[in-house]
Amino acid sequence: MVNIERVEITKVPTPDKPASGLGGSMNLVTKGMLGIKKARLNWQLYMTLNTNDGLTFKGGDKQAIPQLSPSAKQPSYSFTAVLPASRRVVFSVGYSKSWRQRPADDTPVEYADWNLRHEGISNSTPKIEGNLGPKDIALRYATWSQLAQITSTENIQAGMEFRLSRNDTLALTIQHREVSSEQVSSRMRWQFTGAQQRYPVVPAGADPATTTQSPGFGNATITMGQAAPLNYYEGTDTTHLTLRYKHTGPKWRVDAQGVYSSAVRKRDSRVRGYAASYIAELRDLNMTGYGMNTTDSILPTSYEAIYHPDQTPIDPYDGETYRLTGLREEYARYETKNMEGRIDAERIFNRFLSFKTGAAFTRQDRDNQRMMPQYNFNGDAALASATGMQAQSVSLYDFVDDSIDIKMNGRSVRWLNPVKVYDLFKQRPEFFELNSSSEYYQMKANNSKRMVEDITAGYLRFDLRLFGNRLHTVFGARYERTRVEGWAGLEDQTAVYQYDENGNRIPKPGGGFLMVTDDPSQQTRYIYKERGFNDEKSYDGIYPSVNMNFSITPNFVARAAYARTIGRPNVNDIVAGFRIPDSAGIASSVTISVANPGLEPWTADSFHLSLDSYYIKGGFGSIGVYKKKISKFIGNYRFLADEAILRAYGVPEAEAKNLAEGEGAIFLSRKENIGNAELTGFEMSYRQDLFFLPAWLRKVQLWVNYTHIAIDGEKADEFTGFTPDSLSAGINYIRPRFSLRIACAYQGETKAWIEKSSTNENVPPYAANYQAAYTRWSVTAEYSFSRALTIFANCSDVFGKDLIIYRRASDTPAYAQKYTRRSNPAYITIGVKGTF
Repeated sequence: MVNIERVEITKVPTPDKPASGLGGSMNLVTKGMLGIKKARLNWQLYMTLNTNDGLTFKGGDKQAIPQLSPSAKQPSYSFTAVLPASRRVVFSVGYSKSWRQRPADDTPVEYADWNLRHEGISNSTPKIEGNLGPKDIALRYATWSQLAQITSTENIQAGMEFRLSRNDTLALTIQHREVSSEQVSSRMRWQFTGAQQRYPVVPAGADPATTTQSPGFGNATITMGQAAPLNYYEGTDTTHLTLRYKHTGPKWRVDAQGVYSSAVRKRDSRVRGYAASYIAELRDLNMTGYGMNTTDSILPTSYEAIYHPDQTPIDPYDGETYRLTGLREEYARYETKNMEGRIDAERIFNRFLSFKTGAAFTRQDRDNQRMMPQYNFNGDAALASATGMQAQSVSLYDFVDDSIDIKMNGRSVRWLNPVKVYDLFKQRPEFFELNSSSEYYQMKANNSKRMVEDITAGYLRFDLRLFGNRLHTVFGARYERTRVEGWAGLEDQTAVYQYDENGNRIPKPGGGFLMVTDDPSQQTRYIYKERGFNDEKSYDGIYPSVNMNFSITPNFVARAAYARTIGRPNVNDIVAGFRIPDSAGIASSVTISVANPGLEPWTADSFHLSLDSYYIKGGFGSIGVYKKKISKFIGNYRFLADEAILRAYGVPEAEAKNLAEGEGAIFLSRKENIGNAELTGFEMSYRQDLFFLPAWLRKVQLWVNYTHIAIDGEKADEFTGFTPDSLSAGINYIRPRFSLRIACAYQGETKAWIEKSSTNENVPPYAANYQAAYTRWSVTAEYSFSRALTIFANCSDVFGKDLIIYRRASDTPAYAQKYTRRSNPAYITIGVKGTF
């Protein structure tokens, strides 16, 4: 803490801080480097291990790609040096490299997707929901995946601080960071449901909590692999430049800063020699799952699969029994440029009053391009003919790798190797076929986006100190204007038709309509337009705030605060692509996910009251209450589109009328400002030094923080993302050479998502996802031999418990509520550090 100049505590944002967010801040104002008189070198060397690997330095079990099968874990290290060249110039330089491996032994992610509706529904009748009769509450999909990942980060930094004059300084910092991450996913999925409303069932006499079954008729499917590209190498290069000028005079203080950063993230599987994903399937099955809710896993512990046509038993854990249906490649480039400029000027009139004003401008420019071509596997027809097997049969090729040591909840699996699959793709490309040219151009259009967000701000702030400096009031207002513009893909199914001068399609003799071309590949180019959709949105507001601190005694402070804050919507929720369907091809209903150019930010009026005590008999405490009135908070909304709405999205008048009045129904799904809510909270914190203990224990310190939040209002049930209860506590034991810190943090159950649609076949309206309550323990210990050498160790999640997400409605039975299970390892860092 030797480099801390002062600590500023506010309960709500002050006018010189961005108006986004709900809470206040504790601002640690640091001293400049010019205060350092002697050269200084800080160094650190450490290893990150995990409990799943048995705290070993070995690289772990064999993975599907060689890049994730290192012989040993690698160390991480860093150093920073500060070099005073004179009383007016100080230089700094630093370098760090970190390496972290996610263990791939028994750390899976599981999804248990249950049917939670008691009645079936259908959208086959336009704009009408029909009852299809009773359904069992039964498991539909069981998905198991294991991720192997290694992340390495290199960072180099150089800086200079120069004293221009007694009251003026100039600082320049340049930083470059390279992050490389590689991952591969091993995945299996059991699908107990089929098309035509073939819902899963609970076998007669079976326990619905432990057993599920496909409905017969060969509707079940088992998949090894996945369509989504989850195998990739990703590299991110970021360059960050900061220039800062400060003037500190007796009456005027000026702080000006300019920041520029550029980040380029590239993702590619091709150059690393493996498929971004592959899909292998077992189809036409009758299947039963046993043992749900009997172990830590939320999935069945065993499966019985039978090939429906001939009633042959199937081994789902043997990759050679599968058929390879396809693979994906992936190559992507994401570029983000940030530019920021701000200037703050403060006029100090006397020790009672000061005035501060300033302006700021921030621009973020994101340019994203991503391609994920999918290739269907047709296989070797000649080999299939000679063997009498299907050309897609995995057993005809060298795809299975028995050296991959990834067990599915303790069970050995003969996995396909994405390297071997991609090797065949490169050696025999004639065995594979691009899924379709329309999908290729659709993907190119939908995954090419550019988003620009500009935020302009200005503020006025007053600091007033009265009653012998016992009352400190900070008040003022901030103005912020946000402008967003985006370019995204446009899918226009009507672009292939010819139109007359009134915008109507030109009929073709014999029926139908004239087209601009009869070539299907050329039609695709007309339909999908890369960055063919452009839109923009601007909004602004004034955000006042008041922070008041009154020292009742030197050690007892009362605080009161008010502020209006803003919550900006995600840029992608304001500006995104659009799809114009062909009204002639809609027989039932279509749901189109769109952005909402009219989406407004939510605002919150926050009120805080608190009492703080400082150093009373070795104790520090704070207790407070607050209320936040949130207006226009954002949620999901699905509605029937009329002609006016469709025209607002750029659909031509004639086509908008055809869509609105046609046989099919057009639904739009987008983010909306759905209502208001009030958060009422209580918070307390306390820290106590135990001076009354024996001398060798007087350095013991206990601390606790607790927050409770209750929500109310017309749309309170739809407000997500807040944690009703959170508690953290710990004990610190600090001696001159030795320190030990033990802490725990509890987070109560948190609502994360709400299903509002009444047309979801399997989830009833107003069912929600809830992140289960979780307690995280951490331990940190240090022992210092000297200033130059200290050993340390820490563990951020000692017990590494599973993270569970529940999905439930008001009538969902307890056995069907566990939706996601994420198994977390406990990471332990051990190392040495010092200062010269």
